[in-house]
Amino acid sequence: MTNEPSHRIEQQVDELLLDFGRYEPLELLQREGLLAYADYEAWRAGELETLDNALTGETSAIRRLLDHASAYAGRLGLVGRQEGYSGWGAKHGGKLCIHSDHRLEQAIGLIWWPAEDRPQMDLFMDSPAITLANAVRDALRNRDATTARQRLEQLYEIDANHSERVGLKRLVTALEQADTPVGDVDRALGMLQFGIAPLADDLLRHHVHDYLAPLWRRLAKALEGVDFDPRHPDRHASHALAQLRDWRGVREAIEQTPEWQHHPLLLARHSRACTRLNDETTGQQSTLLLCWRFPEQAESLLKEYASAPIRQAWDDFQDLPGSLPATFFPAWLLIRFPALARSLPAELDDSEADGVQAYRLLHRLQQRRGAAPDDDQIALRKALRAVSPALFARYMRSVATS
Repeated sequence: MTNEPSHRIEQQVDELLLDFGRYEPLELLQREGLLAYADYEAWRAGELETLDNALTGETSAIRRLLDHASAYAGRLGLVGRQEGYSGWGAKHGGKLCIHSDHRLEQAIGLIWWPAEDRPQMDLFMDSPAITLANAVRDALRNRDATTARQRLEQLYEIDANHSERVGLKRLVTALEQADTPVGDVDRALGMLQFGIAPLADDLLRHHVHDYLAPLWRRLAKALEGVDFDPRHPDRHASHALAQLRDWRGVREAIEQTPEWQHHPLLLARHSRACTRLNDETTGQQSTLLLCWRFPEQAESLLKEYASAPIRQAWDDFQDLPGSLPATFFPAWLLIRFPALARSLPAELDDSEADGVQAYRLLHRLQQRRGAAPDDDQIALRKALRAVSPALFARYMRSVATS
C-alpha cells in the first residue's frame, strides 16, 4: 500500500528542500526507513567503518532510488556537488568511507544545492568575523563543543558586537551541557523545544539534527518511565525519541504506557513509528483505532502523522458525497486498497458503530473479491448499503472497473 514510488521520492526531495534548502541523499535514506539514525551516528562516531551493513535493502535498489532522486533534483535546477563526511569524537576531522560500492558511495555523497550566482558577496563571505562564525557552526554540527567554544571566543575578540554572537553562545552552552543530567524536566523541555531548537534551525540549518540529537537524547533519558499526560503531551519519552528519529524507541515507549490505545495522540505517534519501521500493518491498525475511537481528532492527527498514501486517501475520502464522519475512513481504505483485507484483521474493535460494521462488511467482501457473486456476497452488499449508501456505491464502482 504505497504511492507510485517515483512520485513519493520526488515528494521527499521537495520536503527536504523546504526543510533544509538542499537535498542530501543520507537524509532521504533516513526518511525512507533505509538508514536508522542510530546507525548514522555510529558511523559518524567511527563505530562503523562504512554504511554497508547499516543500509536496509539491496544495493542496486538503493542506487536506483538515489539515481531517480538525483535526476529529479537536476530537473529542479539544483547543482550537485560531491561532498565527503568527516567523523565525530575520536574520528573528528577524518574523512569517512560511505560505502564499499563505489557507485553508491558517489550517489550518497552527491549533495544538491540551489544554483547561486552572487560574486558580489565574496568579500563579505571572506571576512574574519564571518569565517569564525561559520567555524562555530561547523563545530556545533560536528558536536565538537571545545572547538565551538574556542572559535566563539575568537569571534568575541575581533567583533564583540557580531549579530549572531548571543545566539551562537546559547547553542554552544547547550551542547556543553548535553552530557549532564536534567534537573527540571519541564524547564529543560521548554528551553529545548521553544528556545534552542528554533534557534538552531535559524543559525545552523544544514545538519541541524546532528546538533540537536544529543540534546533530545538527554531529555528522552530524563523522561523514561514518565506517565503520559494528555494535558502535557510532549512531556513523554515518545516525543523526545521522535525528534531523535528513534522510531523503535518511540514504539517501545508508547507500548509500555498503560492504556496507550485510549489516547489519540499516542495512537497517531505509534502509527507513524511503525510505518517508519516498515511495519505498515501495525501502523495501519493504530490509524483505524484512531478513526473509530477519536473521530473528532482524527483529521488533524492524520494530516500531521500519517504516511503520504494515508493522507492522500483521506483527501479522497473527504471528497465523497455525504460528508462521511471519520469513523468510516477505515472502511474507505479497504475500497481504495483492497489488498489490505489480506493483511489487516477483520476484528479490531468490539464496537457495533456503523463505521466499524462497514469495515467488517467490506473486509469480508474484499476477501472474496473476484469470485462470482453468491447469496452470501449479495447479503453482505445489502448490509453495506444499509450502513452506508455512499460507500456501497463506491465499492460497486470499484468492482465494476476491476
